[in-house]
Amino acid sequence: MRIWHYDQKTGELTGEGVADPSPFPGVEWIIPACATSAEPPTALPERTAVVFDGEWTIVPDHRGETWFSAHGAPVVIEFLGDPAAKGLVADEPPAPDPTAPELIVYVMTKRDELIDGGFTFLGVEYQTRPTDRENIQGAATLALMAIIDGAQVGDLRWNPDLPDQEFGWIALDNSVVPMDAQTTVAFARAAASRKSALIFGARAIKDEIAAGSITTAAEVDAAFAGLA
Repeated sequence: MRIWHYDQKTGELTGEGVADPSPFPGVEWIIPACATSAEPPTALPERTAVVFDGEWTIVPDHRGETWFSAHGAPVVIEFLGDPAAKGLVADEPPAPDPTAPELIVYVMTKRDELIDGGFTFLGVEYQTRPTDRENIQGAATLALMAIIDGAQVGDLRWNPDLPDQEFGWIALDNSVVPMDAQTTVAFARAAASRKSALIFGARAIKDEIAAGSITTAAEVDAAFAGLA
């Protein structure tokens, strides 16, 4: 007689065998522990047949899948049954909205990244790391002195330290952009104005966070984009 073996702990089908004839009167076959003569049903995908209270039943089988707790923590399923019954969900839940203090930190970080992330002047992109900003302001100081000394618009050899060399600034793409003294001053003024706009823009965004009108990082990003 055919018999089916199942796991002692989970009740899951583990194999098939043949029962031995019984040597005892009135008992036709010897069925060992954790075995049954009842044929298991055919399980569907993500389902497994198990013995429960002596009878076969079909239960969900999501073992090996990653589900998520209510707080978003991933959980690899290692048990039979419906994970939802344990409060788990198949799809990763959206992250909760950040708190106001967390948003403030994000604003400050975003502000500094934008200040250091470069800017565009007359259609050309330039770097604005701390050393870049220092160098830009230093060049502007020299340019102002040159203008006072009579440097004219269009004169690219205005730098008294390099009278035989045309002045230019290295752009983000590594090209050298020629600049007369007046353009160099305007360049530095534009860089300073960009930094100031970001600083005061960040302050306004923090005020909106305090007022509750900005509650997500995406809204912070949109507010900064509006400063461009």
